[in-house]
Order: sequence, then structure tokens, then C-alpha cells
Amino acid sequence: MVADDRTRGRAVRRWTAVIWCGAAAVAGTAGLQPFVSVAAEPSIGILTLRPQPMMANLGDAYGSIRLGPDRDAFAAASAALAEHHDLDFRETPLRDAVAAIAEKAGVRIGFDHEPLDDAAIDIDAATVSGSFKDMSLRAILREVLGDTDLDMVFRNERFVVTTADTAAEHSARFFYPVLAGTDVDELVMLIERTVAPDSWDTVGGKGAIAAVPGQMGTGLVVRQTEAVHAEIAGLLAGLDAALWTADAMEEGVEPRLVRAYPVADPVVRESAAERLVGICNESLPRAADPQATVDVVGDSLVVRSRSRAFHVMAAQVIAALQGVDTILIEGDDDAHDHAERDALDAHATGLRKTGL
Repeated sequence: MVADDRTRGRAVRRWTAVIWCGAAAVAGTAGLQPFVSVAAEPSIGILTLRPQPMMANLGDAYGSIRLGPDRDAFAAASAALAEHHDLDFRETPLRDAVAAIAEKAGVRIGFDHEPLDDAAIDIDAATVSGSFKDMSLRAILREVLGDTDLDMVFRNERFVVTTADTAAEHSARFFYPVLAGTDVDELVMLIERTVAPDSWDTVGGKGAIAAVPGQMGTGLVVRQTEAVHAEIAGLLAGLDAALWTADAMEEGVEPRLVRAYPVADPVVRESAAERLVGICNESLPRAADPQATVDVVGDSLVVRSRSRAFHVMAAQVIAALQGVDTILIEGDDDAHDHAERDALDAHATGLRKTGL
């Protein structure tokens, strides 16, 4: 499959590394936020600054971003439907059941009447029965709709109930952040082989995946149906959780994740081991880890930290010192932006003096 993709000229490769850190969760937010960018020039290793837009936030829970003018409305509606509630239906007309869910969430949910009529589905005659305890409203809605082979899409800033066949024809574009250093080619193959494998353009389907332009960050733009997007989001969120969750936790003991990074240049290796904790912590006002350690073991740097954001930043700084073009650091607000820029300027001066 890799050979086929390369023959077709698939624009997927290992893009410029990007770091996401901060406290604002991706889920329920969209748009652009201020960034401080740190670019490493491989020849002389001097750090420089320039602003870049926010693409994602890997310091918090994994989340995707809908692309398009309705992204804010989608994020707000999705967050509302993610809340857990108890609901009971007893021979409730489908129209009323959907209305109850919409009222509980505080969102608009309409009906796509033409395809429903064509399929001879009467939303007043069809009834719903079931007891749903501590479930997300989205899950309850999907259970209710699944009984009558219905689905929903997001259109004109609201969810719309329609037939499964009509929903399968409706596609949307989402951005999925990718942890820098991930083999993007392999990730694309994983998605195409395990999520709706017959739906992708590589096998004649309508779904498509492309990597974002190199200077914008590390991530994938995917065009797919709403249902397939839900599966992709579940897959990547699950993988993300598996990478950042300790296998076993002792009561009262906060686990520290350990990552090792090969660094061939001994000067870079020793200098990074000495300065990396300070660089990361001064640039992470809300996710710093004073107990983090960086040690030299053989030809590698071993990073230990309880903070996911610390690990993400450490990986990007190490990558930048070895030649990656750009790393991005989220600014919290104007005041934090200036403070972080001052800190990075100071570190840049220090790194020049040490030869990094």
C-alpha cells in the first residue's frame, strides 16, 4: 500500500514538528490563538521567534477540530451532547424523544423531512422505549436513532436527523493533531485499514486524508462522513490515552512517564541535559514539573516527568536542536506571551554562548 500511495504521489510525509501546550482543551474550542514559535537553524543552532496560529493542544485531552464556518457552533453543540444524563422513554414518539434530548442538551436538532418521507419513516408513529442511565446525550441519541436506521449530520449550525443512506453521502472535514515524531505515513495506513476501509479514495471511495502543509504543523485533514469521523476520533483518542497513561498506579504515587531520545552530538547531548528542565519549565507556566529530570544514558537523553506537556515540549526542543525547522508554543494571553518571549530570548542568548 505504501508503494501504491507513493506512486500516486500522496502528499503525506513527516512534516515539521509542532508542540502544543497550555490548559485550554481542544474539545469545545476552535479558531486561532496567539503562538510563540521557536525555529532552530540547523547550521548555527540559534533560536528565533515568530508568531504562528494555534493548531491543537496536546497538553490536554486529545480532540479534533471541525474545519469550516460552522466549527464554533459544532464545537458548542458537541460539548453539550457529551454531557451525561439519565433519560427514560416508554413508547415515546421518535419526534418527542429527539426533542427531549435536544432540550436536555440545549441544542437545536431538526429533521430532514424529504429523505424521511421518501423512506416512509413517520417520526410521529415510530416510538422509542428504553432506560438510559449516566450516558452521554450523543450516545442516547445514537441509540434512539439506530433503532429506526436513522443517523444525524451537522448542517446549517444544527444537528439534523436523516436516513443512514443520506448521512453516508454527507461529508465534513476535520483536523486531527498528530504527536510530533509520529510516522504520518504509518498513521494514515492505520486509519485507512482499520476505520471504514472500503470508504477511502485509495480503494475507490469518497473519503480522503492529507497532511497539513509543513509550516502549519503536524496533523491530518480528513474528509469523511460524520459517522466515520466519530470512529477516527475514538481511535486516535484511544491511542493517545494509551501513550500517556501509566499501566499501573500505586495509591498516593503520581506516575512519571519516561521517554528516551537518541542524540548523536555529545555537545548537544550534554548541554541539553543541563538546560532542558529549565527551558521547559519556564515556558510552561501552567504545566511545569519541577521534579522532572533529564539524564544522559549512553548516546541518549532520558526524560522523566509527570507532566504530559513537559514531555511534548522536551521532545520538540530536542528535535529542534537536531535540525527540525520549527516548534510552536502556545501563548496563554498577551502578558504570558511577553513573559514567554522574554524567557525564550534569554535562553536563546545562553544557547548561543554554549554553542547549541
